[in-house]
Amino acid sequence: MLERFIEFLPPFLILIVIIIFAALVRAAANKLYSKKCGNAKWFYKNFFKMYWLNDGMEACVIGPTGEEMVFRLPIIFFFSELTVVAGIAIIISSVIFSGLHWYNFKDEKKIIYKFALMIPMLLFGIISCVVGILLQTIWIPLALHVIWNFSCEIHDYILEKSQTDKIMQNEEFAKLAQAALDMNVSFDIKSSDLSFTDDDKIG
Repeated sequence: MLERFIEFLPPFLILIVIIIFAALVRAAANKLYSKKCGNAKWFYKNFFKMYWLNDGMEACVIGPTGEEMVFRLPIIFFFSELTVVAGIAIIISSVIFSGLHWYNFKDEKKIIYKFALMIPMLLFGIISCVVGILLQTIWIPLALHVIWNFSCEIHDYILEKSQTDKIMQNEEFAKLAQAALDMNVSFDIKSSDLSFTDDDKIG
């Protein structure tokens, strides 16, 4: 056990360093551009940079690194081969992993659809654990996780960029967007209205 601890300590420390570094970069970017982001036109022109320094950094670096450290690394550490006990641990870990992503589907009203959407998360967790145990490395599961999240984030970026384009290309919407930034609330293009709920605050 001591030998395995020594073997897995460096990857564990590297994962922590990655998370801290990415979090510091994200925090520094937010602090550096916080005032400029209050200008809707500036934000629109720099949407790509701001999106990937915020949402992209969290989804593609901080999130997957932290999740692999919590859900996959312990499994790989305790099991050097696939056994019945390892299988049970994999299932438990993957169920919890997928359950933590329940919030990702908050816009889906029907519970059964939420469960259906979480099945890929469950399968991904299982596959990542199996790959990690067979290869005895955390880096392949982490790479798969980053690629998975990056592909999802590209989709989200395209959707948000499209909505941002519609807002800024319409003079009335652009004014409302600026008003939303000034009041620290979100702007819903569908209703052309400002939302003042706490959940929608962007500051």
